[in-house]
Amino acid sequence: IGFFVSLGLLVASTLVLALGQEARNLEYDAKIRNVVEEMKGRFEAEGFSIRYRTRGEVSGMIMGHLRPERIVIFKRIGGPHHRPQSPSASSSVSAADSVSPRST
Repeated sequence: IGFFVSLGLLVASTLVLALGQEARNLEYDAKIRNVVEEMKGRFEAEGFSIRYRTRGEVSGMIMGHLRPERIVIFKRIGGPHHRPQSPSASSSVSAADSVSPRST
């Protein structure tokens, strides 16, 4: 009977630790998402979009979130030759800006 009590305590403590880690990861994700949302306008003004993504190494309801992979993605808006428009910038585009590079 002592074996089953020990096994039950082991399973229960593992579950409590896993759920605690899950809650901690969700808290970190929320903080990172808040920062990304705060910085989004700044990056878009500079010509970049910004996103936050997560993925677990192992799939599953609990195990998939114990060791998540976190990434902040920066993507250029409008292609490689996009120039952000500042409030003082003129709306005219020069001929050099409208020419796209040729592939060699």
